[in-house]
Amino acid sequence: MPLQLDRTLLRNKAMSLRDDLEPEVHESGSLSITEHVLDHPRLKRFNFIFLYLSYRSEVDTWLLAQELLDRGKTLCVPQISGPGKMKARQIKNLDDDLEKGPMGIASPVPRTKEIDPRLMDLILAPGLLFDEAGTRVGYGGGFYDRFLQQVREGIEVWGLCFEEQMSGQPIPRNEWDIPMTGLVRPSGFSSIDS
Repeated sequence: MPLQLDRTLLRNKAMSLRDDLEPEVHESGSLSITEHVLDHPRLKRFNFIFLYLSYRSEVDTWLLAQELLDRGKTLCVPQISGPGKMKARQIKNLDDDLEKGPMGIASPVPRTKEIDPRLMDLILAPGLLFDEAGTRVGYGGGFYDRFLQQVREGIEVWGLCFEEQMSGQPIPRNEWDIPMTGLVRPSGFSSIDS
């Protein structure tokens, strides 16, 4: 089976599994993931943090975003800038610095400051499916694949996911796929050896 077809099937199955999570499982899992990120000992040394703003059945990141702001972190969020492209923009207030963007996804308002991706210390990435080697299957638009090519070498990239989003077997990897350096699940944080 061709790799692209294989990943499309994986995407469809993973999205269905995530969409079917019970609301209580989604809420408690998101809260546990938030706590694991905030309690991680390395978080103190990270200043510039890039975080997706959750949409639909993704791991809920809104509480995490507010907590990072409250701790004085420089919080950057994605702004779609073209097909498969996104920029990092700094937000300082969840109420004032965001508007409804494409497909109803929260997006930074135009007056927010664009931040060079090379300044990021930590990227917290969404995904549909992950494996223990840190391979991530996204939505297929290539946004994170392209964005991660712009960051400095050695940056921490953590995937946020529910237990149900973990593949029981290795996921086929494309040459442009950049693996996660860590995974944050309701059960805890796991570091990925590269």
